[in-house]
Amino acid sequence: MKHLLFILITVAYSCRPNTEIKEVKTAEFKFSVYNNMPIFEDEYLYDKKLKKCIIEETDEIDIYYIDWNNNGQFKELGIDYLGIKSEQEYKPTIVKIDTTNSLRLNGQAYDLRIQDGLMNMTSGTNSIDSELHLITKLTPIVLENGDTFYPEFHQDTTVLYFWATWCRPCIETLKNIDNQKLNDSGIQLIPIAYNCSNSKQFLEGNKLPFEDLIISDESAVNYNIKSLSKQYSFLKNKKVSRKNVNLKEYHK
Repeated sequence: MKHLLFILITVAYSCRPNTEIKEVKTAEFKFSVYNNMPIFEDEYLYDKKLKKCIIEETDEIDIYYIDWNNNGQFKELGIDYLGIKSEQEYKPTIVKIDTTNSLRLNGQAYDLRIQDGLMNMTSGTNSIDSELHLITKLTPIVLENGDTFYPEFHQDTTVLYFWATWCRPCIETLKNIDNQKLNDSGIQLIPIAYNCSNSKQFLEGNKLPFEDLIISDESAVNYNIKSLSKQYSFLKNKKVSRKNVNLKEYHK
């Protein structure tokens, strides 16, 4: 086991020379699975399987080596899946390991290339179906109308809340949110709609004090929006906070 951890630490330094490894540990996560493949859309429809991971925690991104096929392989090409995770995600976003994978970190593309058992991360333009995505700091959001939205921070914490009119939990949250209570607690809420055409009518019809913002498909990919509702909580330094805001605590 010590030998394995040494290999993983070597991989981490090769992959991310500008980040500091904080800890290497193990964990287990339940993933929705279909045909032995991870499912992220409508997860509740599929069986859950427990998968073991080895995690490298760094100051910016966390890398997961996932033993998807329960064969005890976590290193080199024996890794069944590679994952990345921020503090905002309750489990890692994962992709089948290959000789070359791509990572979109804060909207920027990188190539993850495995050679001789080591992984190197370099700036790249790869665009493949199985991209990994991660947000660790606020990046500009391209809206559906083509405008670029970069929120101004008026509170200690700013919550970007991605929602849609067809998402029942989202509707219940926005209808019941006490915006004044949020502001008094130092929290700024910015709802951003995704993949719906009647967001303006909903906001106006329910007299909600929010601007009608609809994220573009491109930015939805960068912000790793695969299901709703989804939120990112940012601090004044524009970095992702350690935990999400529990919006239910601020219902009327």
